[in-house]
Amino acid sequence: SKADVNVISLANVGGCDYAYAHFLNRYIDRNISKKGSNMKSPADSSVILFIKDSPRDKSNLHMPHHERYRSINEMIQIASTRGFSCGAKTECDVSTFHDTATLYNFTKANYVRNSEILKGASRDVIQPEFNTANYTNLRDFHMRALDWTFPNVDGVTEGCYGGTFTVLASKVMELSNVPKVRRAMNFLEDNLQRNTTTTIEEHFAERTWAGLLTNPLSDEQTHRIQIIGKNMIKDKGQIFGALKADKLQHAQDFNSTRNTVKDGGAHFGRDS
Repeated sequence: SKADVNVISLANVGGCDYAYAHFLNRYIDRNISKKGSNMKSPADSSVILFIKDSPRDKSNLHMPHHERYRSINEMIQIASTRGFSCGAKTECDVSTFHDTATLYNFTKANYVRNSEILKGASRDVIQPEFNTANYTNLRDFHMRALDWTFPNVDGVTEGCYGGTFTVLASKVMELSNVPKVRRAMNFLEDNLQRNTTTTIEEHFAERTWAGLLTNPLSDEQTHRIQIIGKNMIKDKGQIFGALKADKLQHAQDFNSTRNTVKDGGAHFGRDS
């Protein structure tokens, strides 16, 4: 059967995150308008796939502590089970969950895209337009720009890197009924529209998607994740704040935890 393809042209701002935010907000608006009618909403049986145009192979896997990109079939299967799936798979002893307080301290002084580095650009180039709002860290961005914070401020928060993930459309619509989440989605799109080469807002958005589009863990789930993840990645790079297990401990404790953390899903490099 033929697929319906709708190509939407956007301004070249905000990287992939602006395109994702723009799509989500328009998708919500379209499907909210169908409420109360006899029309069946596509959101009732759809998975939304967010993916970049770069090859999904080892040479483009720039995130530390990750094994590989998941196949699209894998992503859809996981999202169909738990509502969300990241397109990049972490190493088996590294969690997708982060200590929220540590993650909230993430910041970045500048960033040069890998494509520019391959052309000879310096990693240390000064970018005066990179952080014009002078955000001190991710928490400051969430509070000032989004008027929203991660639900598990004192616990753990899921993270996803690489700009590729899937989410159940019904989950998006469910979360859009929460006023603070709906406003945060709109504010996120607004704050990604700065017309410059790269912005700190893009890096903050990358660390926001999973926490925004998934349900927070229960206290019991959080406790079990923290028991395994007694270590933490503290180098202020790609996955700052991610929980890390001792490999022997991970092998011993994983089976006792995997059946408890269901909505949390892929906690230490594996999928429930």
